[in-house]
Amino acid sequence: MSQKSFSSSRRSKLSRRTIDSEKTVPELLEEIKSTLPPVKNLLEVYRDYVKISEQFIRHNKLITLPDDIALEVIPTPEFVRHTFPYAAYSPPAPLDNSQRGQYWVTPIPVDITPEDRALLQRNHNPYQAHLISLHEGFPGHHVQMTLAASLSSRVRKLFDSNVFLEGWALYCEEMMWEQGYFKDVRYRLMQLYLELWRACRVVIDVKLHTGLMSFTEAVNLLVETAQLDKLSAIAEVKRYSQSPTQPLSYLVGKRQILSLRSDCEKLWGDRFSLCEFHDRLLGLGSVPMNLARTALLEHL
Repeated sequence: MSQKSFSSSRRSKLSRRTIDSEKTVPELLEEIKSTLPPVKNLLEVYRDYVKISEQFIRHNKLITLPDDIALEVIPTPEFVRHTFPYAAYSPPAPLDNSQRGQYWVTPIPVDITPEDRALLQRNHNPYQAHLISLHEGFPGHHVQMTLAASLSSRVRKLFDSNVFLEGWALYCEEMMWEQGYFKDVRYRLMQLYLELWRACRVVIDVKLHTGLMSFTEAVNLLVETAQLDKLSAIAEVKRYSQSPTQPLSYLVGKRQILSLRSDCEKLWGDRFSLCEFHDRLLGLGSVPMNLARTALLEHL
């Protein structure tokens, strides 16, 4: 499965021909990552991403969103900035009356070297930052977790499947491209690059925890295949080593959702709509995907 996912690199070549056939994929990615955001208005940039993605979902009826599904974009609390150097989603507690999520964006420190500042800015490039905002906010984690918390079942509120959670958020990155949210093909290239990174996670997760790959080999795979800088790759593998099966859940979950969507299209026929599929899937809570298949395919 993971080897098939590496075919993302072949699809990237299609994007490369559309952008600049004279440059390699790594050269194009380097050019994209070098598109730096405005440092002083970083929060406003992310707020714009959240606003326009929510508007697009409502206008195109991709998901039925409640009126009160606010997502607050705020600076990352100082005490966790060392853990989240770029951005992260902080969901409300499942049983809270108010389901206001927080999207944390870590300000770029002023008391660091110009080299370190440039490195941090690169990961806030508009292509990657916009895609990550879809993953974390609308229609990703914030939408999915807020709708799950609105269910009457306490079990569905409190328990979740990582494959569903991360699979949904990764699925959203490509689904929004499919629906015409992005016009610039550079976003498609970045989306495929981010998927390749998630494919590397599958290989590393399995091999690292079964003794078939060393820590150093895992770092090298991320550097050589996913094009991560070495410091980021080391931090990634440290996280993977502490959470077996979580790193593979992104791509495994996305593929299961795409498979379920395809089967629902065939079974529902003319009754199928993307909005209904999304509404029914999200209306289940964060259940294991085998239960989601049963609910959508066997209980029409």
